[in-house]
Amino acid sequence: RMGVEITWLDADEADRIGEHIRPNTRMIFLETPSNPLCKIVDVAVVRQAADPVGAMVVVDNTFATPYHQHPLELGADLVVHSATKALGGHNDLMAGAIAGSKEHYNNLWFTRQAIGTTLDAYSAFLLDRGLKTFELRAEAIAHRAQVVAQFLAEQPKLTRLLYPGLTSHPGHAVAARQMHGGFGGMLAFDVGEDEEDAKRFVAALKTIYHAVSLGATESLICIPYLTTMLYLPPERRTGFGVRKNTVRLSIGIEPADKLVKDLKQALACVPERAPQST
Repeated sequence: RMGVEITWLDADEADRIGEHIRPNTRMIFLETPSNPLCKIVDVAVVRQAADPVGAMVVVDNTFATPYHQHPLELGADLVVHSATKALGGHNDLMAGAIAGSKEHYNNLWFTRQAIGTTLDAYSAFLLDRGLKTFELRAEAIAHRAQVVAQFLAEQPKLTRLLYPGLTSHPGHAVAARQMHGGFGGMLAFDVGEDEEDAKRFVAALKTIYHAVSLGATESLICIPYLTTMLYLPPERRTGFGVRKNTVRLSIGIEPADKLVKDLKQALACVPERAPQST
């Protein structure tokens, strides 16, 4: 639309992004870690690939947050955040933020004023309040997420677990280089063998809430195939690796042992499957 051409690229292929850049490429927009599968993109590699054609690099830093990752220092031109999530941190506002140079800000300012994307006073107050505890929350959440991830890594009823803080994660080395103070509070994993296993697991949780937001003081979980991706046709929902039994878990500030206990009892509700004979 509006004469804009878009090339979709799986984050797993980001190391070959140069093969997809065209002479008319003007912007590369990426998210790392990605939603919902926590895939990692090397921002510095993307920057190098963008330079020959003068393309801008824009990074969605919502999952990592500014506590763990500074994309501008890695070569990004602009950084965007859903401030609704960890920056606000309390599930009570809707806001967004863009960070960049003064030159880029000046270019954005008139359009922002013209189309009315200015935050209302009360939401701004709530966001300012949330930022006062942001670093405390981010540190606590990352610690709990690491504990939870290590617990989940030992559970046989999970067929896939994705958390950048685990050495088993394919992007761990890059994440360890460009993230700091932990690896954030977002995890993704596949429960059992099908959608019903995932639904049964989520329904059995008692401490962790079933909701589609993230980055809050409460731990929240959802099944992306049935919630955040529902607006897409079925074949598109699974096009980049999401499965029908994939769940996305956003860790909050509850005690880690309480979260582990809740996950353990919910996993117990997922039936054991007898191994198939070959």
